[in-house]
Amino acid sequence: MVFVIIPVFNSEKYLKECLDSVFAQTYKNIFVVCVNDGSTDSSHYILENYLKFDNYVILNKNNGGSSSARNFALNYIFEKYANIIRDSYFVFLDSDDVLSPHFINSYLKIIINTNSDIATGNVTCIENCFEDNGLMCVCEREEALLKLFKNEIFSFSCVKMYKAYLWESVRYPEDISLYEDVATIYKTFLNANKVAVLDCSLYFYRDNPDSILRKRITNKTAIGMQQACLLRISDINNMQLSLNNYNELFSFLLKNYSKTLLDTVWHIKISLLSDSEKAKLRKTLNAYPTLLIKKNAPLGIKYFIKYLKLKLILKRI
Repeated sequence: MVFVIIPVFNSEKYLKECLDSVFAQTYKNIFVVCVNDGSTDSSHYILENYLKFDNYVILNKNNGGSSSARNFALNYIFEKYANIIRDSYFVFLDSDDVLSPHFINSYLKIIINTNSDIATGNVTCIENCFEDNGLMCVCEREEALLKLFKNEIFSFSCVKMYKAYLWESVRYPEDISLYEDVATIYKTFLNANKVAVLDCSLYFYRDNPDSILRKRITNKTAIGMQQACLLRISDINNMQLSLNNYNELFSFLLKNYSKTLLDTVWHIKISLLSDSEKAKLRKTLNAYPTLLIKKNAPLGIKYFIKYLKLKLILKRI
């Protein structure tokens, strides 16, 4: 069984196209879980039009964001379908995107034929969609993690198929309102043995100019980026004994984390932060010097100066 998880919030404009692409899959052993995350438009009525399908359920909840909606679906599946979870797969789909009719069939074949735990491919803007197909490589866990951290593999939840058991102990952090994928997907890679990387574009995303990720850096985006990077590096640090390339992974993440932290912190307007946001920022900034001392990751004079300024910011929050 392949479970397709779709969080829905005020998606009336594109939702029908999204759902039509799912029910048009050439592979039919699927079950679609849509989470209506407190929509206030006509999304709920659109969702109800698909209740004619037996392999489909609508879960309704109060608005809590995409992390909360995905967790709601994961908890529902693990509780209701516990008896088949070891032989099942997960696909995540955003409610304004669409799948090629061959997405599930192609990804599932690759996972089975290569004995992989995750299959991941490319994304293409829906306005310029095309399809090709092929296996690029199969990576062991450590190699896949490095590719993920270097953005050679997308950190999106979507564009992937996962063996369901990988998510048994993994949930999205609901206190991170942005970049929750960055703070989560690497954990499924840590649980995997092999990852198949496909040279194909079977997932089509909507290029939305109003997306919050397309706008300038704000308090919310800056703190989200920092939290996500801190989670990554802390988890890798805690797993050093079980990772063959721990030193390489940690050094790369530290350098990446340093640049993310030091580049985004200057965009934060401290006077506008809530008490909880100040606490998150304080936690992130306090963790940084300890990590920097642990490993030498030379960043150049520009970042050293930024770090000295960062110490001044710590005194203000």
